[in-house]
Amino acid sequence: MPLSPAGDSPQCGPYPTFHIFFLITLISFIIIVSYDTNIYFYDDVLLINSNEFSHMLLNPTSTTYNSLLLAYQLLNDKLFKSTLPFCLITLQREKKSFGYFCANKFTHNDNLMKSTDEIALNPQYFRSPGRDDRMVISTLAHEMCHLWQHHHGKPGRSRYHNKEWATKMRSIGLIPSDTGKPGGKDIGDAMTHYIDDSGLFAQAFTHLKNKGFALEWIEYLPLIKEALVLGKIDPGEIVTASNVETLSSPRKVDTSKLKYTCPSCNLNAWAKIGANLVCGDCEEPMVYQELN
Repeated sequence: MPLSPAGDSPQCGPYPTFHIFFLITLISFIIIVSYDTNIYFYDDVLLINSNEFSHMLLNPTSTTYNSLLLAYQLLNDKLFKSTLPFCLITLQREKKSFGYFCANKFTHNDNLMKSTDEIALNPQYFRSPGRDDRMVISTLAHEMCHLWQHHHGKPGRSRYHNKEWATKMRSIGLIPSDTGKPGGKDIGDAMTHYIDDSGLFAQAFTHLKNKGFALEWIEYLPLIKEALVLGKIDPGEIVTASNVETLSSPRKVDTSKLKYTCPSCNLNAWAKIGANLVCGDCEEPMVYQELN
């Protein structure tokens, strides 16, 4: 075959420039990944969660909400067949509540006919007794059942959790219970749940963990934080009600004054953590009484 004229050659024109640009872009992307950046793609949504790449990615706000968005996207896919719309996830301190759902809570500033729902999670209970990342994300799934019912079902009055909601909860592997344990009522105003370890939610959360999911910024109760600092609790351990107050019987804990004891005469005194106290009778340094 005769050679093509020079002007028709595939090596001429803008193509080399495009190839160079594409190569530079690809190399830049590889460099970004090499900086230990966790980059997630889920349903064409780019989610970035990094501790080292840039000051923007060090932002606790972006770190927290990227993680929650990743969880929402995956649960929507695995548990709700991607039928749920996006909503606005917030962190709210609602007393004695792990989270809540509020329909049409926010309105778009430029289009008053456009609104979105709210799912709120309470950060005060991210590490309360018996709570870990799996339980926190199960609360997100609990509220997503309310969102599903708002768009595809018939919600009960006000705060009432009806049979339709309870049935949906079971279908995704969360068992409704007013006590959070087997045997509790499955409908009512104040409802929580427990996880079916063989259900869809448990499987979905395992998949989420395999994607590198973790809640990095935690609001610890004072006693739990103190126990972590002193090495009495491992960072990955689920805290139980044996060493901190429970939701059902809350009490305020004053960590500004802690107990010190003289090792010789057992005289007690109370002061802040790190205080250097000496017994006036024995002239012995008083010892801080650590958590049991």
